[in-house]
Amino acid sequence: MTIEKTLERVSDFVERERNFTNAASHELRTPVTVISGALEILEQSDLDNGDKKALDRMRRATLDMKNMIEMFLCLARETDHGLYSEQFSIAPLVYKAIDQQRYLLRGKSVDIELDEAANPSIFGHPQAFSIAVTNLVRNAFEHTLDNQGSVSVIIKHNELIVSNHTNKHVSQQITLANEFSTTNNGLGLGIVQRLCEKNNWAFSLSTSENLVVARLCW
Repeated sequence: MTIEKTLERVSDFVERERNFTNAASHELRTPVTVISGALEILEQSDLDNGDKKALDRMRRATLDMKNMIEMFLCLARETDHGLYSEQFSIAPLVYKAIDQQRYLLRGKSVDIELDEAANPSIFGHPQAFSIAVTNLVRNAFEHTLDNQGSVSVIIKHNELIVSNHTNKHVSQQITLANEFSTTNNGLGLGIVQRLCEKNNWAFSLSTSENLVVARLCW
């Protein structure tokens, strides 16, 4: 009887968590959708350069907010209705992540070296993969200084490698993925690790001198 009651309480808890996540998903996405629609209308207006720059910052902030919401909702869900066994292509998600985060390199003399050595398709959660790759690309773009070298993104048959050059001081402060931190960098890497664990992927981060190398294997 005690075991049955315990299982019943656990089942009720899981159901409440699922209902909360579904409700939170709707409530969080709605304002972001409204803001995105308003920004699209503003883009059609006759704006001066200052207003265009402000609008661009708002658009990026909204995109970051959307990605963050999707990120935490993805981690919060215990079940994803079979999406974790979906087959998807790696390359389009990598290209999208690079394009979305390219603004972080504005004003920097930094090249992006993209090497598609293979064109793999894997099984898992495409949204989780997209979130993980976006975090890795953002991390590399943010920590690459002007004239510090290129950012390399290599797609292989069974792994994605994102590497960037930075100065030694910054390199030493990179938080390894298995160490959660309150910094944006540490939080992002911690999320990457958790998403990989849920999809049976492997994630590693290594630093040596002024080179940071992130690997996502499947």
